[in-house]
Amino acid sequence: NGVYPTFTRTDQYDKPYIKFYTAAISPKITKVSTGNRKAWVYYQTIPGATSYRIYYLQNNKETYAGSTTSNKFLITGMTNGVKANYYVKAMVNGKLTTQKNMAYSTPRNGIKPTVTPSSGKAAVKWTAYTGATKYKVVLVDANYKTIYTRETTGTSFTWTKQEKGKKYGTYIVPMVNGEYVPFGLSHAEDKANVVMFTGK
Repeated sequence: NGVYPTFTRTDQYDKPYIKFYTAAISPKITKVSTGNRKAWVYYQTIPGATSYRIYYLQNNKETYAGSTTSNKFLITGMTNGVKANYYVKAMVNGKLTTQKNMAYSTPRNGIKPTVTPSSGKAAVKWTAYTGATKYKVVLVDANYKTIYTRETTGTSFTWTKQEKGKKYGTYIVPMVNGEYVPFGLSHAEDKANVVMFTGK
């Protein structure tokens, strides 16, 4: 015997999976690493949990982002510049936890550097990213395959030994709160911040 929960807009997605409330507590989010239209959400593991369901609220809309067995999840397709709230529910003994232990962050645009090629070199500059303590500078080839990765605490870097007439690209990944935020080549919105250039 048990008491059926009252379903909200978000809970309707859970309805096929819920039989009764579980006494287990929903995971607390320990960290949110926010990138360009995306966020890595990290959370506590719950004893006996077989999976975790991740949700976020943004633009006055609750969204079920997906399910995983891991203690972290990458949410994509978000809106930059708009605060988002996140929460996680755990599946324990076939029942879903009910608490919404919220955390929040605001996705931000990526960094688009300026690149000035010269004889065998390429000077890269960018605007400081709020909260960043250092940056990863990445050089790729014409097919976006990584050639080199370097770190710097400044907002400029010079690549050397570029071949004349060869196409390259470079992009910047800021470190915030002790980790590199999820910018990279895995999503189209981040590829848009890769600046291509031709060696001179």
